[in-house]
Amino acid sequence: MRRRHVAVIGMMAVGKTTTARAVAEQLGARFVDVDDVIEAQTGRTVRELADEGGEQGYRPLERAAVEAALAAVDPVVLATPGGVAVDAAMAAAVRSPGVTTVYLRAGLDTLARNVAAGADRRPLLGDDPRAGLARLLDERAGRYEALADHVVDVDGRTPDEVVAAVLASLGLGAPPP
Repeated sequence: MRRRHVAVIGMMAVGKTTTARAVAEQLGARFVDVDDVIEAQTGRTVRELADEGGEQGYRPLERAAVEAALAAVDPVVLATPGGVAVDAAMAAAVRSPGVTTVYLRAGLDTLARNVAAGADRRPLLGDDPRAGLARLLDERAGRYEALADHVVDVDGRTPDEVVAAVLASLGLGAPPP
């Protein structure tokens, strides 16, 4: 039996939003990005909420968005926040029955390159983004792997190749070369 929802997890800047959106399109499922939900609800970005109240300013909103998306009756492909691995309630939600969890795994070089290419400052990285990423990757990588039903490596792959690998992990296509 195919599970109803897919939760895409991983570090910030790994490509969760791009991948989840494309997978949702391929599956004919609804796409939900937690950051978009929070911005729609509050009128502020996660970065603004972090600047105003630290992690306590946005983690409860992330938790509520993850739980609401995965409680939906219709199939959802969810781009989770990076903190899903360190929040017990979010971790439990992505491991609940009816959810297949896919971990997009990337090395530090890929993540640092993606962060540098992005326009937004990431609230948890501080003044040295590479060092912040290294710290978070060290803290979270094992937790993401423990949550995952499937692990898809993104290093050296195009976004289309990552999507193809995710679909293959779900049994919906051949793996990319």
